[in-house]
Amino acid sequence: MDKFTVMAAALQESIGGRTRYFVVDYRDNQNNYFHKPASLLQPPGVEISPDEVRAGLIDPLEAEGYTVLVAVELLEGYTAEQLEALSKRGPFGASKHIEIIYYDAGKEGA
Repeated sequence: MDKFTVMAAALQESIGGRTRYFVVDYRDNQNNYFHKPASLLQPPGVEISPDEVRAGLIDPLEAEGYTVLVAVELLEGYTAEQLEALSKRGPFGASKHIEIIYYDAGKEGA
């Protein structure tokens, strides 16, 4: 387990709440495709709207000039290593365990 995962687990244990895991598929201007795993620690009693999640995942990438194709939340509890493996396969490799939070089919072949 990497140092970040250990620290995140300790923080979650101390404040409670849950960790939510995401994968974002995006591409650059040369049509190089990328998968980005991300996580969000949601403290107890704090609601984070889908719009806030999308803004936190998508806006920074678009501000850097990337085109975001899809963002999904992994609905099962995954370790950092499992999340990385899923991100390499692409988000649809685990379709029964995800919730699509953003998808723009028009950007796929652009």
